[in-house]
Amino acid sequence: MPAFSCNQMPPMGNQQGMMQQTGFGPGMAPTTGFGPGFGPGPGFGPIATSPVNVFPPNVAPPVVSPTKQFVNTNQFTTIVPHIHPSHTTTVNKHKFIHEHYCPHTESCVNEVSHQHVNCGCPRPMKPFCGC
Repeated sequence: MPAFSCNQMPPMGNQQGMMQQTGFGPGMAPTTGFGPGFGPGPGFGPIATSPVNVFPPNVAPPVVSPTKQFVNTNQFTTIVPHIHPSHTTTVNKHKFIHEHYCPHTESCVNEVSHQHVNCGCPRPMKPFCGC
């Protein structure tokens, strides 16, 4: 079977096989069972026809359908760190309470004085001598 291009129609059936199958030569057609255009009808036998001229196929302008749109969706994940710093300061307050006391003591001093008086004794007195 000859090759055909994309803008040609493929041949319909195998013409050589058809001739071998029916037993008719080129330009001959069967007489019965093939429908209108293939002979005068039953009982008349084959009809001789002239050879068929085969022309190259006509190529019509292409029929272009609207472009079908497809969407490929790509999803990318990006992690953005958000840093919210905080700080705690612990303040330890020490309070000193100064208590002032003023203790007061009392003391008593007894002063004793001694006076020796010579009351006319001829001799001086000796202290603590008893005379």
